[in-house]
Amino acid sequence: MAPKPAKYKSPFVFTGAAFEHEEMLYTLANKDDCLKFRNFADSDQGFELRFDDKNVLVWDKKVEGESMRIVKTFSIFEGTTPAQLWDLLQESVYRLTWDTNCIKCRTVVRMDVRNDICYYASKAPPGVSDRDVLCQRAWHSVGGGEYVIMNTSVKHKAVPEKLKYTRAWSLLSGYLIRPHGNGSSSLVFISQTDPKGLIPAKIINYVTQKFVPDTVMGLKRAAKGFPEWLAKQEKFERDWDLPEEGWGVPVPNITLDIVKERWFSGNATAAPAPTVEGEVFSPTTSTVVEERPPIGDDVDDDTPAPVEIDDDDL
Repeated sequence: MAPKPAKYKSPFVFTGAAFEHEEMLYTLANKDDCLKFRNFADSDQGFELRFDDKNVLVWDKKVEGESMRIVKTFSIFEGTTPAQLWDLLQESVYRLTWDTNCIKCRTVVRMDVRNDICYYASKAPPGVSDRDVLCQRAWHSVGGGEYVIMNTSVKHKAVPEKLKYTRAWSLLSGYLIRPHGNGSSSLVFISQTDPKGLIPAKIINYVTQKFVPDTVMGLKRAAKGFPEWLAKQEKFERDWDLPEEGWGVPVPNITLDIVKERWFSGNATAAPAPTVEGEVFSPTTSTVVEERPPIGDDVDDDTPAPVEIDDDDL
């Protein structure tokens, strides 16, 4: 019998509509859930800076009652627009060419225009069993070059745990993409993931802090090669695209303020605006970004895509 997932005190509980599939019930993420993740990813509360080489910033945060720390990274992607970075992080075919740890990645079921369940299997270092993870993923296109992608682990009857993999458990992972001017973008990556197995949590937390900068640099190399790869594709369907929809409330840019203060001498901005319980008051700046191709109508809001099962998933 497979072990039960660890019980976490997660502040991120999806609040959207119910979705039933294959006799399993899920709660869909909505715009408000994506906004909650966005403001958490931008926050500096409780995060301690662990690494800064002027290319990547790495923080972590201890959560009471949990062994796995939340890791947060920031980096600037020069010459990569927010829309390009959004596409790069969403698609799976190109990923197999640049993600050297990726064994396979695929969509299990499309739930609606904003949610799906996806599977990812990855190589582990010698002497450690390979890992896989099954996540519900959600995304939001804000406008002005801002995008959010977030995910958390779930179960699905069609993708049970397999003997050759150790099933990792993601409490919360995700990306906050924002414009950085002159056709560039910035990326905040948040992750709190338990790889499971017998590796002590202290070692995992330490290795994660050291490993993340290399991962970010690999993603930067992938971003530089993405336009050339994309130009060779006869068909490229952006089934993750959504009509742009602003948050509707003021949002902070706390992480960007921290970066300007640390990395760009003479360009420091004022301290982040004060917060009130549940609300943040700060102006948002808008940047003109590239025009996107029209959004297709190939996604059916009411009918989920069929479950795709590999032979070794059985």
